[in-house]
Amino acid sequence: MTEPGTPGLRPEVPTAEEFVDRARAIVPQIRMRADDAERMRVLPDDMMAAVRGAGLLHAFIPERYGGYNLNWGPQIAAGRAIAAGCPSTAWLVSVVGSHAGYVGRMSEQAQDDVWGGGEGVLIATGAVPIGVEVRRAAGGFRVSGQWAFCSGVDHSAWALLRGTPIGEEDGPQRYMLFPREGFSIVDDWFVSGMRATGSKSVRLDDVFVPDYRTLALPELFAMHPPGSKVSKGPVYSYSFRAYAGSALMGPIVGAAEAAFDLFIEGLKESGKDLADPYVQMLVGETDAEVRAAGQLLDNVLKTQNHYATRMLPVPMEHRVAFVRDRAFACRLSRRAVDRMVRQLDLQQSLSDAPLQRYHRDIHAMCQQIGINWDRNMTNVARQILGMKTDIPYLNEA
Repeated sequence: MTEPGTPGLRPEVPTAEEFVDRARAIVPQIRMRADDAERMRVLPDDMMAAVRGAGLLHAFIPERYGGYNLNWGPQIAAGRAIAAGCPSTAWLVSVVGSHAGYVGRMSEQAQDDVWGGGEGVLIATGAVPIGVEVRRAAGGFRVSGQWAFCSGVDHSAWALLRGTPIGEEDGPQRYMLFPREGFSIVDDWFVSGMRATGSKSVRLDDVFVPDYRTLALPELFAMHPPGSKVSKGPVYSYSFRAYAGSALMGPIVGAAEAAFDLFIEGLKESGKDLADPYVQMLVGETDAEVRAAGQLLDNVLKTQNHYATRMLPVPMEHRVAFVRDRAFACRLSRRAVDRMVRQLDLQQSLSDAPLQRYHRDIHAMCQQIGINWDRNMTNVARQILGMKTDIPYLNEA
C-alpha cells in the first residue's frame, strides 16, 4: 500500500466500510501489545506502524496529498472497532486522527508545510494551556508556554495549539501549527487510565509561527474556512461545530462493547449459575446500556452526515441532541463497565486483566470536557429553558 501523504501517488481510496474493515483486521495485533503499551505509557513503534500501514490516520488528508478525503464518521467507527484491542489506540485513531481535518481547513500553504514533504503524519493538539503567551510579531506570532494532554505527541510530526494574543484577550483564540523541531515534550503522563495514549505536555520557548499557519477558532469552525478553497468535501467546508465532540464516542462505546464480550465470556467460564435471575438481570441491564450507547452513536453520525452532505444548517433540536446524546452514550458505557467490574471474580480483579484496563480507560476518557455529564447536561437544560449556555453552538441562532 502506498503511504498516504505522498504527492503524485494516488493510493486506492477505501470506502467507509473498507476503512473500518482495515481497523478490524489489525485488532489481534493491537490486542497482543496492549499490555506493553500501557506499561510503556505510549504506543510501541510496531503498534503505530500497524495503524499507519492500515491508513487509519489518513481519512482526512486531502486527496492532492494522497489522502482519502472521507466524510465524517469512518474514523470514529474505526476507533470503535480498534477499541476491542486497545482503547488508547482507538483514541489515537478516532480523536487524534481527526486533527487532519482541522489542518485541511487551514490555508493551502499551511497544508503544504504539513503534508507536502511526502510523509503521512499525526497531528497532536494541546487541550489545557499553562502559562501561555502569544505575542504579535512581524509576519506572525511569537509563542511561549505549555499545553497538557497532547495525545500521541511522541508519534506526531506537528502540534496544533491554541492561544489568544496579548492585548486581544476579548478576541478569539487562534489555532497555531508548530513542527516537531519547534517544541519539546514534557514527560508528565503518569495516570491510571489511557496510559498508552502518551498524552504528555509540550512546551514552546519563544517560537515564531507565521501568520499563514494560524487561524482564529471561529473561522476554523465556520462554514467555508480557507482550506475549503482547495479541499472539497464536508469535513473541509461544513461547520466543524456540528462534528465537535463526536469523535470521543467511538473509543468509549467500542471499549464498553469489548468489555461486555469479555464479561459474558468470563461468566460462562466462572461456574456461576447462569439460571440465577440475579445473573440474568445483571446481563440484561448491562447489555441494554451497551447497545443503547451504540445506537446513540450511530444516530449521531447519521444525523451529522445528513446535514453536512447537504450543507444544511443544523436545527437547534439536533444541536441539543448532539451534546446530550454523546454525553449520555458515554455515561451509559461507563455505568455498564462499572457494573461488570463489581461482579468480577478474584482473578479478573488483577490490574493486568483486560476488563480492568477497559474500566480504567473508560473512566479516563469520560473525564474529557466534551462528554462530561454534569457540564453538558446543565448546558442542555439551560438551552431547553431558554437560558444562555456555556456552549456557543447552543447559543447561536
